Amino acid sequence: MKTALVSGANGTVGRALQRELATRGVTTWPYSWSANVDHSEAISRVLDAARADAVFHLAIASSPRGLDNEGWRINVEWPARLAEACAARRSPLVFTSTAMVFSDAARGPFTIDSPPDAAHGYGYEKRIAEERVLAAHPTAAVVRLGWQIADLLAARKPSATSPHEPRGNAPTAADASTNPPPAAPDAELFTGNQMLAYLEQKMRDDGVIRASRRWLPACSFLADTTRGLADLAQRAFADQRSPDQPHTADPNLAGRFHFDSNAAHGASFFEIAQELNRRLGGRWRVEADDSFVFDQRLIESRLPLKQRCFT
Repeated sequence: MKTALVSGANGTVGRALQRELATRGVTTWPYSWSANVDHSEAISRVLDAARADAVFHLAIASSPRGLDNEGWRINVEWPARLAEACAARRSPLVFTSTAMVFSDAARGPFTIDSPPDAAHGYGYEKRIAEERVLAAHPTAAVVRLGWQIADLLAARKPSATSPHEPRGNAPTAADASTNPPPAAPDAELFTGNQMLAYLEQKMRDDGVIRASRRWLPACSFLADTTRGLADLAQRAFADQRSPDQPHTADPNLAGRFHFDSNAAHGASFFEIAQELNRRLGGRWRVEADDSFVFDQRLIESRLPLKQRCFT
């Protein structure tokens, strides 16, 4: 795999994924949001221009853009139509979903066979998107992610490169980057949609972080997540068949996957917050409570992520 198209490239997981792909010598093409992301012809133009070996679809409706029915169009229609276009081109597709396809009322831990029950909002949209992606592209990989955690070491590695900002609906040569955009060495630890940023904000707002001892969250370090995503795409690319050969879905490369470094150990949110606080030199005040009771862990037997120590 030499090139990859990445939607959501400027997001928390997208930036980290570009760094991981760069270490493998993979050129990344950011797939920027546009008002017609759910139009099949526009998607085809992007794929034809990029001619990427694999596609990663990470983008979500994270901030209002003024579209009618915006969440559904971005979270459901875009990945569904992208899956159709990738299937027509026999392009490997990795689509990231979420542990939130299981509602707080569901009883975990959850396996691949656990029926998702989210009935509204983001979790429901992702639940429907999973079904439509796999119906359109049976050899795609749908990866459910938990709460991400900025890597305490990787986030401190500086780089002299600067980000490339995508323009228009299709990538151009100027958009490709084998040296993806890093954040400032320490600033990335407390920004984006990830646990360290949440804990830092709670401490700033409340002067204390109250963390439940009865919540076992699905969570992983970003470096482990992105390594797993890249591995899936590389293996799927290596497994490609010629157009005249039948290609059935390999259960080790396609279908639904759970990426959760806390699946086996089962540390509580309180234990995880305590350990992260220790690694950061005690910058927060962390107190235990039992206000939220939920086993959210995502069990995976095929490609479990590296089991980092959370306690």
